[in-house]
Amino acid sequence: MTAAPTLVACRDDLADRFGRRIETEGLIEHRFLVAEQPVTFRFAGGRLVEDLTASFAHLPTHDDSGGLTINCWVADPDDELPPLPQEAFPETSLARRVDPADASLRTHYDWEGRTILVHDLDTATAWRCCADPDLIPWWERAAPLRMSLAWHLDQNGSSFLHGAAVTRAEDAALIVGPGGSGKSTTALSCLLAGFGYLGDDYCASSADGERVHSVYGSAKLAPAGLDAVEGFETLRADADDMIGTHGEKLVVWP
Repeated sequence: MTAAPTLVACRDDLADRFGRRIETEGLIEHRFLVAEQPVTFRFAGGRLVEDLTASFAHLPTHDDSGGLTINCWVADPDDELPPLPQEAFPETSLARRVDPADASLRTHYDWEGRTILVHDLDTATAWRCCADPDLIPWWERAAPLRMSLAWHLDQNGSSFLHGAAVTRAEDAALIVGPGGSGKSTTALSCLLAGFGYLGDDYCASSADGERVHSVYGSAKLAPAGLDAVEGFETLRADADDMIGTHGEKLVVWP
């Protein structure tokens, strides 16, 4: 009887697979500064680059002094995703687990999107493998790698927040509420009124709570929302360049 794989074995398997994909597809790197933390995306090939970096384009950096490293790739068509401990990952849409034998390992698995993420807190390294880029949902394109960023920022003293944020001069305001309550509409209305825009759904606060940081440069609106507020027609005017339709909502980079 074969023993169920551990998350350590899954991490090592993913690291090995990523190395093999680099050999065949080549390595592409993009660096960003997220909440004062350097984050390096390493891609085996280019198929995921636009989907996973567009929302960070406003946070470029040349800083390569550590921080978080996220390795991303599309699985080889001849490979299955790595085997997982089935008792730890029931077939639900999203499953998040901490390895009981090693609390530094965190995992996020999306059955519907056929994507696995393993995050090692000790080395500040994550591995993200997907079976098919076409299955990546619109919300993941708008706000990618939420779990990995939250784990890393929380470990380093910042807080990953579910809320919109806008600025005026040296002050910032958080806009909180459940999904569908109007965070995006409010944040974008503030942007059109001359406020600074930090995000419509997620942001980060500093350890002392004195600063709020942008994480994603995107915004998400139901198509009807573009006609609901005066001024939003300016977003529609640039629709060809700024808006991608991904299912239920329009993803905007204001």
